[in-house]
Amino acid sequence: MSDKTLDPCFVICPIGKDSSPERRRSDDILRHLIEPVAKEHGYQAFRASDAGRPGDITVQIVAAINDASLVVVDLTGHNPNVFYELAIAHAFNKPFILLRGDDLPVPFDVSVQNVIPIDLTGFGGAENTKRILSEHFKAVREGSANLDNPFTRFTDKRRIDSTGTPIEKQVEALKEIVVYQQRDIDHLKIQENKRNAIGAVFPQLTSPNTGLAGPNIGLAGGGLLGLKSDNNSSLAKVLAGIQQSPQQNESDTTGNSE
Repeated sequence: MSDKTLDPCFVICPIGKDSSPERRRSDDILRHLIEPVAKEHGYQAFRASDAGRPGDITVQIVAAINDASLVVVDLTGHNPNVFYELAIAHAFNKPFILLRGDDLPVPFDVSVQNVIPIDLTGFGGAENTKRILSEHFKAVREGSANLDNPFTRFTDKRRIDSTGTPIEKQVEALKEIVVYQQRDIDHLKIQENKRNAIGAVFPQLTSPNTGLAGPNIGLAGGGLLGLKSDNNSSLAKVLAGIQQSPQQNESDTTGNSE
């Protein structure tokens, strides 16, 4: 039963079928993480599956997003419905908080936003996640959160291009540079994560002389990528993935959210 004294907080997340692992995870995240933190800050958290009303589920979701004072979005698994609903929230210019519980790269459309990692592997990790989430709820409640999104950036840019002062136009140009630089940083983080993953399996590759950046077995020099034996073919494929360009990675990322 919802508390009418609390502001509605709509939770956008992968839900899954009844009794599925995805549903159990969604229930745990909602009940043990989002709900208690939301109530501390005067919000009632709920999902689409909690509404219990007949009718077009898409219309219900749009209505719930429109009526919500805040949306919390779990990006775990790159669920396409989640990104669709997040776009609707952006279009309505709703305050939002982003979460994720995996190491999948955040699509570049939202990569400039802070995304809270969900760590439920132990008591310490869960408490730390709650603490960070509470800070974000507090920032939204106080009006100090950065709620910039692609829609607001578009409308701001159009207004500034037509009627903005020279200083506003310079600031807008700098903001665009920051967005693109953040995407470059995210790409470098993805590359570093791949290198670390390979180094954990093949420690010899982290050697300064023969490692991923070493002169003898460098990524740019052929090296391991040219190995032909069956034992090394899978490694070559993994290493080949590291050489993808930023454009390729962005294409892969956006493809995962379709």
